[in-house]
Parts: sequence; C-alpha cells; structure tokens
Amino acid sequence: QKLQEDTGTLQRQIATGRAIDVASEDPIAFSDIGRLQSQISNIDQYKRNIMRATEKLAIEDNVLTQSITTVIRIHELAIFASNGSVNENDRKSIAKEVALLSDMLLDLANTRDASGSSLFGGFISPAKVFVSDKDGNVIYNGDDNEVYATIGDGVKVNINATGLDTFMRIPTQRAAEGESLFKIVKGTLDALKKGQAPLSIVDGLKDAINHLTQSQTITGTKLSRLSDQEASLESFQVSARSILSGIEDTNIEEVVTKLKQKLLSLEASQASFIKITELSLFNY
Repeated sequence: QKLQEDTGTLQRQIATGRAIDVASEDPIAFSDIGRLQSQISNIDQYKRNIMRATEKLAIEDNVLTQSITTVIRIHELAIFASNGSVNENDRKSIAKEVALLSDMLLDLANTRDASGSSLFGGFISPAKVFVSDKDGNVIYNGDDNEVYATIGDGVKVNINATGLDTFMRIPTQRAAEGESLFKIVKGTLDALKKGQAPLSIVDGLKDAINHLTQSQTITGTKLSRLSDQEASLESFQVSARSILSGIEDTNIEEVVTKLKQKLLSLEASQASFIKITELSLFNY
C-alpha cells in the first residue's frame, strides 16, 4: 500500500511539476510556499501602486515644467514693460499676452490625473479646484490633504502636491506667510492694462519661479524614490521566486529515477505476491 502511494505521489509530481501539493507531504515546506507566494503577490500590488504613483507624479512634473515656463515668460514681459522706453499703448498690448498666459496657468492648475482626479485638489475633485470670480480673483476649492501610496511593507510615500502649497502659498518678499501665484500675475496684468509699469511686482514673479522650481525638485525626488523602490522590490521578487521554485518545483530527473526504483520494487512485490498466491493454491 505504502509503495503504491509513493509511486502515485512521484507520478503526480512529474505530471504537475510540483514537488508538494498538500501540507501533509511536507508541513514546513508547504508553509514556506504559502509565505513566499503571499510575498510575491504583495510585491505585485506594490509595483502596481508604484506604477500609478509614477504616472501621477510624472503628470505633476510636466505641469510644473509648463507652469515655470509660463511664469518665466510673464516675468520677461514684466521686465520689458517696465523699461522706460516702453509706452502706455505698448504695455496695454503686452497685457493681452499676459492675459493668455494667466489663463494657461489656471488651466494647468486644474489638470486632472489619469483617473480623473484633480492633480492639486487633495482629496476633493470638483470639476475645477481653481476658479476665477467675477473680479478675476482665483479661489481654491480643494483641500490641504496629502495623498499617500503604499509601496512596500509599512512603506508609504506622498504622491501629491496640494494646490495650496503649490499655487496659493508662495513666500514672497512682501508676503512671507504666502501669496497666491494668481494674485501676483493678476497684479502684473492689472498694471499693464492701465498702461503702467509692473516693476513693483517683478520680484514676486521671481519668487514664484523659485517656489515652483523647488516644488518640481520635490516631485523629482519622489519619482526617484519610487524608481529605487521598484528596483528593490523587483530584486526581492526575483529571489523569492527562485527560492519558491527550489521548494515547489519538481526535480524531474531525480523524481524519474526514484519512480523507476519504486516501480521496480512494486513489480518485484507484485511478482512475489503472485508467486506466494500460486504456492498457496498448489498446496491447497
């Protein structure tokens, strides 16, 4: 009976390619298999989280790049318009380009990620988290909550920049507690529309450029951390799969050899049984 069971087990191992199917065959190894499979499954989920977080932060990085470029252009126009050789009509003409750039900034701030959530809205995702009132003042309708992604066992990383921190709290020489980027740009635009030189606002635009650049650096650091974590998880997963294979997979050559030995023993046992049976019948 035991010989037949062993032979059946070896045949099953060859057919399935698995050395262990049930806990009774090797309780310790069976437990290790379950633990390794769970770790591999968790890593797959962490890698998916990293992929989504990377996509979100890559969009954020692109938006910040475009925002910086836009504010740099407004800064250039403000400096040019502050030149004494530029007349009132020229400044009013420059105001038209600044107005377009201001609208671009508002659209950029209202960018949504791949899932449709507001990129800078925190947990809140209305159609537009930044809206302009009848007087041209921009109001933020998002919140100040940070969004985190789990990228490892007990490892979380912040994957968003809030609209308040990015666009509404820019430290400037005239407002250390923070000033809205849109207020700074509106001040520039209002001066130009009146044909005035926006010289007093130029420094605010420079501060805004520095602030957005710092925000982009933080985003880049987050992307770098996600990349490093993904590489670390991939390395661990490869090792875990290798160990799992060593425990779970059948060594075909070894099992075939054992099976041949078992079959020979089984055949010998059956032959012996037949012979004993024949002798018993003869004696009878």
